[in-house]
Amino acid sequence: MGIIIAGFATCGKSILGKKYNNIKDLESSPYKNIMKNDIPVEKQKGTKRELNPLWPQNYYDAINEAVKNIWCCSSSIKARTLWLFW
Repeated sequence: MGIIIAGFATCGKSILGKKYNNIKDLESSPYKNIMKNDIPVEKQKGTKRELNPLWPQNYYDAINEAVKNIWCCSSSIKARTLWLFW
């Protein structure tokens, strides 16, 4: 079983993921939104996007699949609610 580090935007999850190779930053945007494949994820932030109907279950599934490592992930209320029933 791994450790899940949940945090709000700008709290340093990505920096932590870059500093340690056993910590992966699981960006929530590609799970929460329908992304345009021809535009990088970072450039789509702050733009109007369509909500992915599979959210938040698809994000939970990705975290559950990768619990062998330590993951930094979104602390949204929907994601946290799923962890209660993990």
